[in-house]
Formats: sequence, structure tokens, C-alpha cells
Amino acid sequence: MKNYKRYWIVFCTLILAAWFFVSFFRTFYNFSKVYTEERQWMFLSDDEKRSKTFGDIYNFLEFIGENTKTHDSILFFFSNKKYFAGTGYLSTYFLYPRQIYFSQFKKDTISIINSKKFDYIVLYWTNNDNSEVQNYFKENSSKLKTVNIYESKNTKGGVFKYE
Repeated sequence: MKNYKRYWIVFCTLILAAWFFVSFFRTFYNFSKVYTEERQWMFLSDDEKRSKTFGDIYNFLEFIGENTKTHDSILFFFSNKKYFAGTGYLSTYFLYPRQIYFSQFKKDTISIINSKKFDYIVLYWTNNDNSEVQNYFKENSSKLKTVNIYESKNTKGGVFKYE
């Protein structure tokens, strides 16, 4: 019985020593990562970090925020499911307290726009898209009052009022 107790104490001591050893070196490893991996992020502003993290869509959402009022309702149209899928949460977060509605371009789109329940309509497409959103914009540009147009290297978009 005595030997069993002694082995148990030695075992627990070794486990605690190993735990201390691993956590001690892990802490120094994490400190070393600050100077090697995170050095490029340390001196960036919050907007620059978000722009690097989320890409061009963050810049577009900031553009919308600058060109709309705080309590407006906005209808988004995206040409690509890739942009449509992940942007919902981001736009709701970054454009709060505006009411955000989404639609992928479909046949019933015109009736949605004609309902005039929205203060602004936002169109967004990539430069290599030959999409319905782009075609709608070209065909109905006389009905859409342009608030402002956004252009970047890979994407285009705009904030419009429907008249």
C-alpha cells in the first residue's frame, strides 16, 4: 500500500511538471508569433484590418453606409451566389440600424422593386460577370436615380433610388 501511494505521488508530480513545461514554452511560442506573424497587422487601423480580412465587400459596405441615412431600408441585389451567401451577416452588422433586405436576381425582381418599400436599391456585381444585375442596370438606368457609384479593381456597384 505504501509503494502504491508513493508511485501515485511521483506520477502526479511528473504530470504537473510536464504540464508546466509545455505551458511555459507554449507561452514563449505565442509571444514569438507576435513578432513574426502578426507584425504586419499591428500598425494597421481597424478599417484596414477589416478590408484585408473581408476584402472588397467591406469597402463596398462602408461606401453604402456613407451614402445612406441611418434608418433607411435597403434592398440588395447580387449577381453571384458567392457574394450573396456570406454578405448578409456582414452587411447587417456593418450597416446597422438600417434595415437590409436581400434578393438574388430572379424573374420576380421587378415586382419587388416596383413595390417601393425600400428607400434605396443596391446593385453589386463583379467586372467579369455578364449578369442580370448588370443588364437590369443598363436597361433601367432612366428609372434609377443614381445616389453614388462604387468601382474597384474587381467589382462595381451602386446605391440607387427607384423613381
